[in-house]
Amino acid sequence: MLIRTSFVCAVGFCAVLTLTQPAAHAQSVIDEQNAGTWSIGNNELNIPTGSIITQGTLSIHNASFVSETGSETVFVHLLDNPDAGITEYTDSQTGDYFERYGVHLAQFSTSDLPAGPSDITLELGQITDASSAVWSVFGQPFTITTFPSATASQVSYSSALLELLDYAGTGRSFGFGLDCDGFAFSGLTLELTIESMDSSAPSATKATFSIGETAPEVLYTLTTTVANGIITRSPDKDTYTHGETVTLTVSANTGYTFAGWSGDATGTSDSVTVTMDSNKSVTANFTQNTYTLTTAATNGTITKSPNKITYTHGEVVTLTAAANAGYTFTGWSGDATGTSASVTVTMNSNKSVTANFNGTNQAPLLNPIENISIAEKDRLDFAVTAIDPDGDPVTITAEGLPDGATFDGSVFQWTPWYLDAGTYEIQFTASDGNKSTTTTVTIIVQPIKARDWYEKWIEHLKT
Repeated sequence: MLIRTSFVCAVGFCAVLTLTQPAAHAQSVIDEQNAGTWSIGNNELNIPTGSIITQGTLSIHNASFVSETGSETVFVHLLDNPDAGITEYTDSQTGDYFERYGVHLAQFSTSDLPAGPSDITLELGQITDASSAVWSVFGQPFTITTFPSATASQVSYSSALLELLDYAGTGRSFGFGLDCDGFAFSGLTLELTIESMDSSAPSATKATFSIGETAPEVLYTLTTTVANGIITRSPDKDTYTHGETVTLTVSANTGYTFAGWSGDATGTSDSVTVTMDSNKSVTANFTQNTYTLTTAATNGTITKSPNKITYTHGEVVTLTAAANAGYTFTGWSGDATGTSASVTVTMNSNKSVTANFNGTNQAPLLNPIENISIAEKDRLDFAVTAIDPDGDPVTITAEGLPDGATFDGSVFQWTPWYLDAGTYEIQFTASDGNKSTTTTVTIIVQPIKARDWYEKWIEHLKT
């Protein structure tokens, strides 16, 4: 990929930066009192990950000498961290203004150029300065393997190219300096060749931009991934500039709940802001909703198919009702309707279903009690019990109780007194609230003889 940067001289040393070369009459002159630098911010290169600069070409366009002496020399240097933009300096010294700075790339005089304006091209990959700090570390050409077009090749680095990598990778900027008396040119162009160092990396594409008084526009992509929901972005664009903010808003499909962001965004809020300072990828995650199904049945049962504690959204459950003996299923209520013994329920929320039954009510049955015969002054106690075929609660009452007799709902008590001889009929009734059964118990009280009576009276007085 080629990254091309250029600027054009106008009044003084520099003016507006552009890729279009002006006509020859737009040339500017570096006079004997000036030197100039051109700075390129490292953040403006935007070299793809896994790639490296393998060549750099500096072109000086429409260069010529305009001095009358005809003995001038131009000095060209590669510089580390020059002042931002285009800068012109007053050069009060003789010789090379940048002698103690950066890497010396070239010097040429009037005898090296044709009579008319011409382009000067400097291939940094072919320039070696033995005094270079980086070069002295390696002591020999430095070779790396690259994969242009997925075919491995070797690149041997000169000292100038190694210094360019150092300056571009460690500082805030790099650039070039020119010093000469009476030198005119119309612009500078830097072309950088960038190759992949990874055979799996995508092939490079050509990118051309201008270095200007403001940083060039760098565009980034925002990739969003979503399943079971929707992501909307604002603004909605294919690419975004450096520092631009994008608001992502998520909405879940029916039956799903938003669980949070992942990738280059975090949190569980429905909306999130992403600052575009690189290519970004954001994923919205969702969980499927689950629901409970509660059933109720009296005098019968309900079976579920499938029988689970929770169900996912949209799952269908079949309910089947079965009546107990003596009862009939009459229909569903709650979140199901109808009178069929089986019904299906679609789970899109928590559900509650009741199966209703009716039965033929049976009257309670009193346990048999034989007729009773006792004598006066004899104590009588017996229990009265009943059962209900339907299992309903039973209440027992009594009518026709003799004087002095008691019945508490389950036990009859009575001690007939003298002169209480006779026949008594007592009705006991058992009821479940709807139906009842009544039985009559006959109690015969026998009179006692006078002597017997007297003896019992004496016994009574003794007590």
